[in-house]
Order: sequence, then structure tokens, then C-alpha cells
Amino acid sequence: MKLSVFAAVVMFVAVIALVQAQSDTPTADYLSAALVDQLSKSGGSIVADYTYDPGAGAEDRTIMSFHYVRTPNALRLEELGPGPVQRMVSTMDRQSNEYRQLQVETADRSWGSVNNKLVGGLFGIQITIDPIYRFVDGSPLFETIRRGKVSPDQESIDGHPCWRVEILPKDETERVYKGYVVWLDPSVGFNPRKVKWNQKDDLPRPNVLNTEVKFLDYQDVGDGLWFPQRAEFVTTWDNGNTQTGEARITGLEAGKNIPPEDVVVKFPTGTKVKDVTRQIEYTVP
Repeated sequence: MKLSVFAAVVMFVAVIALVQAQSDTPTADYLSAALVDQLSKSGGSIVADYTYDPGAGAEDRTIMSFHYVRTPNALRLEELGPGPVQRMVSTMDRQSNEYRQLQVETADRSWGSVNNKLVGGLFGIQITIDPIYRFVDGSPLFETIRRGKVSPDQESIDGHPCWRVEILPKDETERVYKGYVVWLDPSVGFNPRKVKWNQKDDLPRPNVLNTEVKFLDYQDVGDGLWFPQRAEFVTTWDNGNTQTGEARITGLEAGKNIPPEDVVVKFPTGTKVKDVTRQIEYTVP
């Protein structure tokens, strides 16, 4: 009988400790480490196919398709949708941050670019669905979050208790954004439920007030790696208008062993390449 009482007391203390740990406000460094831990899950690789619908009211409501690859060494985003460019492939080396892009207009007309100074490249644009590799203030979220200020109390995003983190631009000469806000959900590996970019008030009119991305329908895709199945991209203008686009996963695979040579873009023969990193221009023989 004493043993069962003792076990009950131990269990009670453990529950209290767990609740206390969950209620304590995490540091920005802790949140960054949690996101880095997510990057290491399932061998650090994920392959996602998704569509993007810019939404009603868009000047061009062409629905585009994307193929996204994240490995421990590189990122790859391939645009497969219809448009003036038959194919566009962008890759980024995660160690050197060198960005490479290939645009194929026709079978015999293609352009390439190499740049290690273009922050984020195509991976910084709105339609990227990877929540951890969202570029915020010039760096991936898992890096930028370290400079953030964590609010002491959780806030609910679509019914999910999240930690709110406010981030100021690291460069005082930043011309567009006055700050960023991120809401991280501990129930999905501290991945973001929402990221918001607030623009400055003194920009020429008409102007965007803010842009936000909401990551929806998270699923554990293996080894505790959480990834959203949908994302909403909302832009709000100073005249009260809003524009909402949606990305939706059509295929997802985690833990796949992908050779580095299958990730980094290769320029085919005849491609005209502008290499900003090495300050040269050439045509691939």
C-alpha cells in the first residue's frame, strides 16, 4: 500500500514539474535550439510537392506547382507551373549561402545566376512553405529568432497556445519593415503557427501595412518532424484591401537519402550565367 502511495506522489510531482516546465517562458535561445532540432529530424531531409493559388482578386490567378527539397546541406525549389518560363530551379547551399538559379525559357534559351549576397534568394519569397526556412530579416527563422523578445504569456492562434516573439530589424537602416512577430507552438516542435511582417508607416501610398503567413494542419511526418499541410499568405493594404493566397501540400516524404549532386542546380550547355560571387559572366560550353 505504501508503495502505491509513494508511486502516486512521484507521479503527482512529475506532473507538476511538467506543467511548470510547460508554463515557464522559454528563452529565445531555447526556441532557436528547438527549431534547429526540428531540422535534424528524419535525417534532416524532406521532400514536398505543393500548389500555390494566389487567390481571388490577384492580377494573375495562375495556380503554380512547386517541388521543394531540404537536405542537411542544401535547399532546392523548382517551379513547375505554367508561365513564360518553362522551368525555374533555385538552390541554396546551407553552409556558404550561395544561391544558384536556372531559368529555362525554351529548349535553347536559358539563363543562370550565382550569388552569395542575395539573402534568401527565391527561398525568401512569400510562397515558400517551409516554416523553419522562412527568411525573416535576412536570415532563416531559426537564426533570427535568437534576437527576439519572448512575451511572458502565451497567445492563442487558431486555438493553439503559442509563444509570441517580437523581432526588431538588425539594421537600423532597414527601409521597409519596422518589425516582425512570430507565434511558435510547443505542441508541434515549436514550429511557427504565424509569422507577420509589419511595414513602416512612412512608405509611399498606396502601401502594404503588413504581410503574414499562417501555417496550418501540421502533421508529424516521421521521427517527430512536424510540417504543415497548408499555408495561408495574407497581405493587408492601407486602404483596407486584403489579398489571400494558399499553398497546399500534394505530396510529402521525410527521411529520404538524397545525394548532394541531385540537389544543387546544374546549368545545361548553352546557359548564359552571371556569377556575382566570382564577378564573371560566361556561357556554359
